Amino acid sequence: MKQSTRTKVGLLMLLIFISACEIAEEKQDTGLVGIWHRVYTTIDGVSYGLAATVYLNSDGTGMSDEILAPGNEEYFHFNFSWETADSIITVKDENDSTVWTAQYLLRGDQKVVKFSGSSGDRSSEELYVKYSGDKDVNLVGNWVLAKQTIDAERAYKLQLTKFFTDGTGETYSIGAYQINDLFDLQYDTTQDFETFDWSTTADYVIITPNQGSQPNRIAQYVIANEQLDATIINESSEIEAYMFIRDNGGIDEACLGTWSLSSVKVGDFSPYNLSGFTLELNEDSTGVWTYGSKGGEFQWSANGGYIFIYVKQLDNFLNIALVQSYQVDDQGLKQALEEYRGGVWIRIEYTFLKTG
Repeated sequence: MKQSTRTKVGLLMLLIFISACEIAEEKQDTGLVGIWHRVYTTIDGVSYGLAATVYLNSDGTGMSDEILAPGNEEYFHFNFSWETADSIITVKDENDSTVWTAQYLLRGDQKVVKFSGSSGDRSSEELYVKYSGDKDVNLVGNWVLAKQTIDAERAYKLQLTKFFTDGTGETYSIGAYQINDLFDLQYDTTQDFETFDWSTTADYVIITPNQGSQPNRIAQYVIANEQLDATIINESSEIEAYMFIRDNGGIDEACLGTWSLSSVKVGDFSPYNLSGFTLELNEDSTGVWTYGSKGGEFQWSANGGYIFIYVKQLDNFLNIALVQSYQVDDQGLKQALEEYRGGVWIRIEYTFLKTG
């Protein structure tokens, strides 16, 4: 009888000990444990893409490196402790004083978290994505920038971004003022080159530049029909929207042949008579343009209703494509782009007739 009583007491103490351990463990929501990158912070309804990396450890410790305000380049480093209860996170400094509390909501298979809090009469909201090391295979490849807007205002530059399977990447870019349209292909150009590391989590891609101390760029993205759409909130509270088209090196056989320019339309006007300008598009992705005594070589490819022209400079082809939408029908080959002129964006259309 005594043995049985001891056994019951022992089991009871064990259960109490296990319950106490479970309660202690529940002080930190395991879904929050990990490395988090800030997408944006919103203060009184205005969102800023201020970079931050936050480390939430399973033992209740943590640290953060963040840019506190637009225009700042230096990171603020902070060590803290944290705990959670009823979807509320409490952050304390090294003196065990509470410095921040906020409600949080995990989504996207616990890879995205939104914090919502307030201080006095000011409300705040922050969105973070968790580093997972994942790499969306659908992003791997070459992407040509076809359209860029900043707060719905059209911006224009030429850019090629390459995502590699090992999580590294390259970006080539050039100002649009250096190559504006087909008739500027002969001008010398200088292309910028940057490398970066990348990973994906949920529907976000994390870009970590390798040059200097540039902050991470976090973009929400979607890929459909060879088109990549990405959106970033920058530190100036502007929404940057990008549309990329995949360049898979393929060609459109309907474009093959020699094409003579028949008309140019700028907006609602047709101001140019440029007879004699020709494009030769070959099956091996090479091309030749001629205009009077001038001319040059290029490489080309096409995909998703866009044609990509890689200009030859000296002995090498640029890594950046002049990108134009196009269509081929019984009226010829039509190419179009938008160019910034006199403070407004003008659509320029070229119509070629096949001559060979």
